[in-house]
Amino acid sequence: MPQPSNNSLTTLQTLWGLLVNKETPVKDGLDRLINLRKLEVAFQLTNSQHEAMSSQLDAVAEWVQNLNHLQSVRLKSCDEKNQPWDLDLEPLSGHVNLSRVYFLGRLRNPCMVSKFPQSLTDLTLSWSELTEDPMQTLDKLSNLRVLRLLRRYRETHALHIKRLSRASSS
Repeated sequence: MPQPSNNSLTTLQTLWGLLVNKETPVKDGLDRLINLRKLEVAFQLTNSQHEAMSSQLDAVAEWVQNLNHLQSVRLKSCDEKNQPWDLDLEPLSGHVNLSRVYFLGRLRNPCMVSKFPQSLTDLTLSWSELTEDPMQTLDKLSNLRVLRLLRRYRETHALHIKRLSRASSS
């Protein structure tokens, strides 16, 4: 994949369907696309690539942190057998425009879920392997309208959902 020149694609707002491998120029390449509003990135690792892809995962995590206009992000990380792989991300609390998040992969940063921005309206966590109940934290997201916890939210733990009270209409 050719590296973007210094001024090409700088106004790009959507990058969807990107498959990152060990040769994809994320650092000093794609990370120059800082005006993105929508981003979808997939990683598919093979047994021989785990070490090389670790730096790519880190580079994408850093890139996402610098996307100040981000409204929607989809990150998928799995191996050649479609089993989840790591997503080692920093909290997205500073992304005030972020409304949609879809993560497929094992979330390695335990405070990630507790630091989503208040602007979040749609959240999907698939194969996240969360070890703690996210409901107490997600309950604080007043704009959240859609929540999907798919495939393996540590079946050994129960989700605790507070009873919702309705305001009286008098």
